[in-house]
Order: sequence, then C-alpha cells, then structure tokens
Amino acid sequence: LLIVFDERLPNMSDQKKWLDPKIEKKIDALLTKMTIEEKAGQLTQLGPSIVGGFDWGKFFENPDPELLKNVQRDFHEDWIKEGLVGSYLGIEGPEEINRLQKIAVEETRLGIPLIFGLDVIHGYRTIFPIPLAEACSWDPELARRTASAAAAEATSAGLHWTFAPMVDIARDVKTFAPGAFLFNYSNPMSANCWAVRRETGMDI
Repeated sequence: LLIVFDERLPNMSDQKKWLDPKIEKKIDALLTKMTIEEKAGQLTQLGPSIVGGFDWGKFFENPDPELLKNVQRDFHEDWIKEGLVGSYLGIEGPEEINRLQKIAVEETRLGIPLIFGLDVIHGYRTIFPIPLAEACSWDPELARRTASAAAAEATSAGLHWTFAPMVDIARDVKTFAPGAFLFNYSNPMSANCWAVRRETGMDI
C-alpha cells in the first residue's frame, strides 16, 4: 500500500470544507432513486466482446492489431440502456465513445454518463520510456511533462481514466511491474515525489 501525500489535497478532517453542498445534495438525491442493480452497474466495467468467427490461435501467434480491425464487436448497448454499466475499458476514439455516451445519457432511466478508461502507463500516441526507465533519469519534472503529454493525447481521444501513475515499493526487485516506477521500500518519500509529479501531469 502506498499513501501519497500531496499538499494540494485537503486533510480528511477538513474534507467538508471542500465539498460543494449543491453537488452533494444532487448525489444524495440520485442515490435514493437508484435500484440495487443500477448501483451495482456503476461498479461494473466492460470491454467490447468479439463475436462471430475469429482465429484467436493465429492472432496469438502473430498479435497484429490489423487483424482486429474488421472483427464484429458487441458493445453491450442493451446493458447500457438498463443502467448496468458504469465504465468501459479498451474503447478509443471520440466517434465510438460519443455514440455509447449518447445511449447512457439519453436512453437510460437516470442518464448517468459512462467513464471510458485505458491503460496509458507511458504515453498514448506518443510513446515514452516505461516508468522504470524514466525513474533512472532522477528527474521528477520530466515525469510530470511526459504524463501531461500523455494525458492531453488521451483526453483528445475521449478517454477519462488512465490507470496511472503506477509506483512499486518493492522489497524484492524480482517482483516489480515493468510499467511502474520502482523504489526500495526503505525510501518511500522518493516514491511519493514521483507519484505526485506524475499525478500532477495527468491532471488535465
């Protein structure tokens, strides 16, 4: 567990000062209208399902993205209409995202928007070194700049959620994730510094 301390964040004891009463009232009113199924739907993340004939064996032998371009996908639009989806993973591009968002906002009982996420760990269209390599620069400002560039590109594609930054605090170097910054458990403040810079960069 890594707890990131950021001077920009409110203390938990002062949390109420940072809450907008009008928004909180609207949230409470919405929750009272939701069924158990709709509440569970907000916790449900889906990705498009590939349907029809597709040679997965051939794809795994040669994982060329071009092979996926013409496959038939099920985006579970019927689930959206029933309020059973809260977020999507693996959908990119404003056209497709706007199509699904329109269903969520205009064709569901409560009109709750969807959240669209993708792993944007070390760049989106522009690819940067993995965080482990970036940490070797000992330049936290560089981490902020690369995160900011990735966030801008991901946002332009309609994405809201990037699943970044990742920071590993490892006792054993063999257990780290390649997509993460790696720090020895004895120096958590270094990890905190990098995590805050990356998070600041991702904050568009």
